[in-house]
Amino acid sequence: MTLVGIANIKGGQGKTTWGCSLASFLEAELYDLNPENGDAFAWAEEGKRHPARLVYPTELDVLDGAAKGKPWVVADCPPWDGHETRAVLGLAKAILIPVASGYQDLRGLARMLDLVRDAREHANPKLLVGIMGNGRRSVAFTEAWETALAGCHDPKHRTHYLGTIPQRQAYVDAFGANLPTFQAPGSAGLEAREFLTKFVSLFKG
Repeated sequence: MTLVGIANIKGGQGKTTWGCSLASFLEAELYDLNPENGDAFAWAEEGKRHPARLVYPTELDVLDGAAKGKPWVVADCPPWDGHETRAVLGLAKAILIPVASGYQDLRGLARMLDLVRDAREHANPKLLVGIMGNGRRSVAFTEAWETALAGCHDPKHRTHYLGTIPQRQAYVDAFGANLPTFQAPGSAGLEAREFLTKFVSLFKG
């Protein structure tokens, strides 16, 4: 299985919503690395869309197995800097980092990029990173936020800013109805599908 992670050490970034959607998009098994919460696992189990499992801190060796074969596995990382997130960064082919629109969210991104650099230096030099802006909550802050995210774009070093997805009620409603974002009605679903296609095209093929 080939491991793809979705990670950010800060909560409230949209990791679970987009992690579940990415797993559905790839028709992948979903690993929920936050068993105390278990939202990703519960979503997958309720919809019966694809296999899913809770991964406890004592079971992180399963990630190594997931990284060595061909089928896809998506790991939804917990919102903290711990062994789970570091293990995914050390083994994944690619990670997606969703970033909400706030000053503290940008601080969380900076810390995530520190962890990415550490993983590349010590374990996973070919790790590919996609950064997505998730929601535009404050009109006054949007320009500075998007400029900061775009400043992270560095394809030479396998770090890609993929653009922003506006905050849409359609995504919340889809997730609540046990649908991935790309199955949201109307233009919202099409936009989500285009975004996921863009991310996956960076590493699949």
